[in-house]
Amino acid sequence: MTIAPHPSPSADRTSPKASADTLTVLSRRTLTSDIVELTLGRPEGGRLPDWTPGSHIDLILPSGSVRQYSLCGDRMDPLSYRIAVLRTPTAEAAPPRPTP
Repeated sequence: MTIAPHPSPSADRTSPKASADTLTVLSRRTLTSDIVELTLGRPEGGRLPDWTPGSHIDLILPSGSVRQYSLCGDRMDPLSYRIAVLRTPTAEAAPPRPTP
């Protein structure tokens, strides 16, 4: 999957915008019957851009669908991002959005 990070609203707007990146699911953990936590990282294990509370990412799925998720977890971990995903009744519950 590909991600496009977005800084938090209070982030420094003078810093360069992060570009899209390809990540893989490093781990999956069930939090509730409807929510799973995914830990994402670079396939080669490289450092990810820093993030601040309130930051979110767009996940661009292989189908072309785009989903937006808030980053959660340890922001000091330079090798992974964590997101919580709510299960939907169908894989395409939300219509795909065109990628920028």
